[in-house]
Amino acid sequence: MKKTQLQMIKNQLLTYGEVSRNWCLSKFISRLSARIDDLEKEGWTFETEKRGGDFVYIAIQIPAGEKTSEEKIWDAQKEINDMTKKFNQLTLSI
Repeated sequence: MKKTQLQMIKNQLLTYGEVSRNWCLSKFISRLSARIDDLEKEGWTFETEKRGGDFVYIAIQIPAGEKTSEEKIWDAQKEINDMTKKFNQLTLSI
């Protein structure tokens, strides 16, 4: 399934905490400010910064329910640990 521009920007923000105009242009996303407006309506908060000739949006607040990459990894590790415990219990009872 193809990701939408908004999904691509969210992934970038959740992974790196920021997204730049030049990064978006390299992904053929030309309306970053419109997508930032969409995210602000969802509860995101940003600071903007100019770096050389590039504009960067830095995520200051992420809405509840959104998870960073680190949080997703933590959840996956917990799930693996829980499944390993259940497997070990099953093998011990055989």
